[in-house]
Amino acid sequence: MKFERDGKEVSVAEYFRDVYGPLKYPNLPLVQVGSKSKPIYFPVELCQVANCQRYNKKLKACQTTSIIRFASTDAPTRILKCIDMVKKSNFNNDPFLKGFGVQIKAEPMNVSGRVLPPPRLEYGKGNGGRQIILTPKDGAWNSTEFKFFESASCESFGFVSFLPPHKASMLQEFCLQIVRTCRSTGIEMPDSPKFYEQARKNDTVEMVLKRIADKYDRDGIKCDLVFVALFSSEQYAQVKSCGDITFGLVTQCILPKTISDVAIKKNYSTMLNIAMKINMKIGGINTKLLDDEVYDIELMNAYEIFLNGSFLFSLDNNLYKNNALVIGVDVVHPSAIETHLPSIASVVGNVDTKVTKFHASVKIQPAKQELITGFIEQFSERLLEYLDVNGTAPKNIIVYRDGVSDGQFMQVLEEELSALRRACKSVAENYRPLITFIVVQKRHHARFFCRDEAAARGRGKNIPAGTVIDRVVTSPDEYDFFLCSHHGIQGTSRPTRYHVLFDESNMDANALQSITYYLCHLYGRCARSVSIPAPVYFADLVCARARYHVLAALNSGLVEKYSDEDSDSSSSSSSSSKAESVKTELANIIALHKRVKKVMYFA
Repeated sequence: MKFERDGKEVSVAEYFRDVYGPLKYPNLPLVQVGSKSKPIYFPVELCQVANCQRYNKKLKACQTTSIIRFASTDAPTRILKCIDMVKKSNFNNDPFLKGFGVQIKAEPMNVSGRVLPPPRLEYGKGNGGRQIILTPKDGAWNSTEFKFFESASCESFGFVSFLPPHKASMLQEFCLQIVRTCRSTGIEMPDSPKFYEQARKNDTVEMVLKRIADKYDRDGIKCDLVFVALFSSEQYAQVKSCGDITFGLVTQCILPKTISDVAIKKNYSTMLNIAMKINMKIGGINTKLLDDEVYDIELMNAYEIFLNGSFLFSLDNNLYKNNALVIGVDVVHPSAIETHLPSIASVVGNVDTKVTKFHASVKIQPAKQELITGFIEQFSERLLEYLDVNGTAPKNIIVYRDGVSDGQFMQVLEEELSALRRACKSVAENYRPLITFIVVQKRHHARFFCRDEAAARGRGKNIPAGTVIDRVVTSPDEYDFFLCSHHGIQGTSRPTRYHVLFDESNMDANALQSITYYLCHLYGRCARSVSIPAPVYFADLVCARARYHVLAALNSGLVEKYSDEDSDSSSSSSSSSKAESVKTELANIIALHKRVKKVMYFA
């Protein structure tokens, strides 16, 4: 690399030779420490990496796992550290705080909470023809010996391998074990794949998936599922983009470690997790909440929850008899360094009256924008599909909205509730369901600990799954509550905070909290309750999948990368036009294939 110095063109190596002495390794790359407009280059041999620098880029999965394990602290240890930190800070002797009359107690505040009873979950019929009913304990249940509530039929599946050809025998054993596991859960599945494609040396992901898609189209056979054995996780985005968008193939990706766990170690837990995903993807139902006749007063009293008949009716009325549509909404934003990526908004809603099958609507929108621009269209899609499947519109709509900060509550409520109303009106002029709008927050610093260690659960000594706190530490003039719906496996459990911004159904607090807790048991990909309601979790998965679609499109050159700075008002009209053009192209590129749109492809 050369630049001008004193009217003469000199190389970087020549400059450092003249000023500092000759370089030992003049052929090594240079380090650019300046900006794009004003670059500054140094020979790499003269540079040293400073210790303790913050790393702003995305970590690898193994690095993230290591950091979480290193940083996790069980509940008793964490509370002691917090108390010690407050004492050492000596806030009460701070003159500034004294001037305002502020005092901070060293001991944590005592609050009362309740533990909600878990729902009963319904699985398929057992050997004696009796319906299997399970009750979770500590946020988990054992479903290894039972069939799914509604097992799907996989009439034909394909297999694609990007692994070396000599791994074929291991893949054959993998298929054998997975088919056996799927059949044990009730899924109908053939013995072996209809078509098998081995990737050749110079094959791209698209080329291999096209070959197997063409074979199915040629023979006029419906492909229910394609297993894709990946060489590395870097191929995942391209596989999902080709499967979900280009060819309409429902794919189940598997990494070498997973293949080894199944084919060699015969790890049944891994096999069952794969079977759970498969059943959801091809139209089955893993489990469902038990119907209303099981929720009796005696069961509730057994958990020391004093409920009256109106609550039981309210719970049943909203989830079953009134055909509730439960919607999860999320917006995912690019990180500070991902200036070439847009934000992604997803709306997920159930299409069945059992509240178990969820389909999604996903849209691209400007980066960092939390308010959803295409809300009316996305809501309308969810309403119309529910109407098409069930022949009737829902009488109750419960919206769980993720990713909203406190300062955005009223703006989100005004704009998105209005959009939902207009979407309802597009279905029928006089259609006016009862709407409940709830904001879901995970990013907060509130933690709760058991005063009595005997009440704590698990290795982390956390509060029990189902713990709800709705007084003292909640807002005095708003409707909010904390709910820890999951069992803390690692570290200190973080409860989810729920803000009920709007509720036309007039459910009492117990009913709304119980419905929210019950929905945390319908995630389907594991036999555990999760930290947020399943529709919200699914909305997050849909956003993550759409992000892979966008990355695949950008990396393959299908669309040109853009910087969000191009669309600023201070930018030129040509740059702004370019940014809008790229966003339009991305919106078209992430449009799902019609065969994938009607299934839980994101499971």
